[in-house]
Amino acid sequence: MDLVSTLILLSLAVPAVSDGDWVGADRVVVVLPFASTPAKAGRALADALQLRLRSKLETAATKAYVLSWPEMEIYLGAATLDPNTDAPTIARALALSDRQKMILVRGTLTLQAAGSARAELVVSQIPPDQPEAKQTFELADEKWKPKLSEQMAQYIAREFLALPEPTQVPATRPTRWGTNLVPNGRLGQGKGFQPHGWDSADGLCSFWIAEGKKNHYLLFDTDVSQNQAWDWWKALKNGAKPENAPQPIRTHPPHYDAVGGIEGVKLYSDYLRARPGTTYRLTARIKGPDQGRAKIFVKGYALLPTAKSDRPVRREVWQTYLHCDIRGEAWKTYELVFTLPGQLPAVEKTTRRPKTETTKTKTYPPKLQWLRIMPFAYWVVGKYYIDDITLQPALP
Repeated sequence: MDLVSTLILLSLAVPAVSDGDWVGADRVVVVLPFASTPAKAGRALADALQLRLRSKLETAATKAYVLSWPEMEIYLGAATLDPNTDAPTIARALALSDRQKMILVRGTLTLQAAGSARAELVVSQIPPDQPEAKQTFELADEKWKPKLSEQMAQYIAREFLALPEPTQVPATRPTRWGTNLVPNGRLGQGKGFQPHGWDSADGLCSFWIAEGKKNHYLLFDTDVSQNQAWDWWKALKNGAKPENAPQPIRTHPPHYDAVGGIEGVKLYSDYLRARPGTTYRLTARIKGPDQGRAKIFVKGYALLPTAKSDRPVRREVWQTYLHCDIRGEAWKTYELVFTLPGQLPAVEKTTRRPKTETTKTKTYPPKLQWLRIMPFAYWVVGKYYIDDITLQPALP
């Protein structure tokens, strides 16, 4: 039998595994629809809960992944599972390794008079380190959905995720900054749907806009049905062209089924050379819906082996971000000063031989070599405009 390899990433400051890939996460939080009448209320509560959990993980130095039921339908197939499936079966379907923990969240939602609601939350774990936990939440408030989901997210984060405080502290601000390292940071060059130095926009949720000779920017539309977006992103991977994108399917309040309520919209820059130990200033000019939230991520990469092969590939090992709270709809410039770590914690890869049950662990010291910029917009749903992205190293 071939060797079965499991890549274990320890103590890396990466809050989530991107693109629906939970293989490298140490903990996988699965949020199932709440049983309710009508059924759409329970689905909306589950969507709001997983969105808030993802938001909390973004601000913490932990490697966990929040998996929603719509994602499971996409990746695993709705025919093999349903929201009533027991926790061990779901863990097996996700092919979790022995070193990964699954936290399964489900429950019931009862709508009461005068707009109030009562939710029974049930949390179980695989492996079952603790007995199944049950908690009741009740709100006599017409706006029970966001408040109820926030209370439950706080409970799960505190009792089951033990999220640490963020470790990324802004560096002391120097007085001089070097040249912008982001190619085409002003987004003035490009063709069709692709600005030079960036991935192509998808034509449904993300766009590169060129109005005249001087007015260029990224446009992210987060009021698009998440199911439609998933179908279109899959079509793009299979060869579809952004110019053939379908007309967007808009969502209705409370918009929890929109892209902005579940996965958000993002676009990656090309790889940039990293300078470990260097202090940088990251800036961007953004406008969007009032009370909207956007982020500009800086992601760091190193050469590391994969779970299936010892051949090193570029893998994300570090990140920080510029958080943009939008107030009003005018353009505003946001800024973050940070220092790229000079050294990262070691990565272990454990190889197991199923016949003999023997294991062998190798340690790899990751060397931060590349950076990528990733603008990201999500909630509230609407149109976000992003321009003038700069990443400048501090000068001596």
